[in-house]
Amino acid sequence: MAHSKEELRKVTWDSLKDCQVVFLATIDGNRPRVRPVTLMRKGNALFTVSRLKSQKLEQIAKNPMVEFAFSLPDIGFNSIRVECTAEIVDDEKIKAETYDSPEHALIRLVPTRFTVIIPPSFETVTLSPT
Repeated sequence: MAHSKEELRKVTWDSLKDCQVVFLATIDGNRPRVRPVTLMRKGNALFTVSRLKSQKLEQIAKNPMVEFAFSLPDIGFNSIRVECTAEIVDDEKIKAETYDSPEHALIRLVPTRFTVIIPPSFETVTLSPT
């Protein structure tokens, strides 16, 4: 079944729900590090959090290019990967509105590319988030 890029973009954005667990990859030197994180969505802004002294924050500070993945088995898409630039949020208003904790840093995930993998052929479609 063929899908237009517009349909796939809409499915991807519609699937990025608040408080959804996704698998976030960062780079540690020359090795990927993947872990589950809770995704928070406020409009088209995506966020996650991390403990202040975590390796995740150290890795993002050295290389802000990250990627997360999730699957959509209920609608037939095998998986969606979202490439992002990660930014530590310093804006107190955004932190107060999204997730404000003295023990955590708020991380904004700015999507740069979506990759949708569609079974049964496992066709791969890459598209911009806008």
